[in-house]
Amino acid sequence: MSALGRPSLRWFRARSRPGWARSSARARARFALLIGSLLALAALRAAPTWAELRAPLGASRAHSERVYIAEGWFTFGASEEDLEQARRLCVNERIPFALRLRGCSSDELLEDELPARRVYLASYALDRREVSRAELTTCVEAGACDPPSVVTQHPGLSAPTHPAAGLSWLAARALCAFRGGRLPSEAEWERGARGDSSRRFPWGSFYNPALANHGVPSLSFDPSAGAASGDDGYPYLAPVSAYEQAKSPHGLLQMAGNVWEWTADSFVGVRAQPLSVRPEVQQDNGLRTVRGGSFRTPALALRVTHREGRAEGRGFVDVGVRCAYEGRAGPRASSGAPAQIGAKAPVVSPLARPRARFDAP
Repeated sequence: MSALGRPSLRWFRARSRPGWARSSARARARFALLIGSLLALAALRAAPTWAELRAPLGASRAHSERVYIAEGWFTFGASEEDLEQARRLCVNERIPFALRLRGCSSDELLEDELPARRVYLASYALDRREVSRAELTTCVEAGACDPPSVVTQHPGLSAPTHPAAGLSWLAARALCAFRGGRLPSEAEWERGARGDSSRRFPWGSFYNPALANHGVPSLSFDPSAGAASGDDGYPYLAPVSAYEQAKSPHGLLQMAGNVWEWTADSFVGVRAQPLSVRPEVQQDNGLRTVRGGSFRTPALALRVTHREGRAEGRGFVDVGVRCAYEGRAGPRASSGAPAQIGAKAPVVSPLARPRARFDAP
């Protein structure tokens, strides 16, 4: 360089030598290789998994409408404190006097939700919203699904954007298979609704009547015999995309209200479940567990731990479905003895992968 800061003739001669040109070309090649590697890695991360590629042609490809939930621990079931709060909610609701005397203080009312304990789940995915009637129609037209066993033309129950209600458990399972998925276990459903916290509703720990499509109870404390209410903005069913402001910690819509949702598990009392590895609960009793409450149920049924049983061979006007899918990757739960709370989940072969692992309460 010259004294004035301008390139000198010697500087130009030095950079015109063949060695300098070769080193500059190598630097440019290494830079291009680095950029290419980064682009290839980004494309690989965005590519569908083998399980997704194997899904049937009718399966949903709208993966933005699926929420992937990482492996981890969460609190499954209700505590005694949760049940006490639920009894107060039952009393505070505008419940007929006869029901208030007979139902709210009953020990049998909520005992199926006990006990609360820590559960480890492998990674999985859930539909962000309930499956709609329009999506069910696609499955029926493809010959993979039967029409709902409960059919209605009521305008408040039959819009294409309404959830696909009226399906039996068997029909719901076939619908999820068509979409490339399966029915969720109870544990998977509950973690999707409450996240990794101990909240009582998908939106938080306290009841808010404006955040779920629900109804009022009847004289009989049977949530399926409740009555619809328009106080929450919808006298009957709401579109599956409604209540965005009430989404769960994982971003799932309407995990409380609108329609009950079928799960893969048989309906038995939580106390009866062995505290060991349980991929799902299966008993030949003809009952399957539904979760989430519906447009006909009182606030009590909107709680994330509330459970009901329904006959698997019947359809119900307020029972629908949300499908689950295998996770993208990650270690699975072990089939060994229950681990201690907070223990690191072991890595095992994907060929033996229970979906849930229960810890002692």
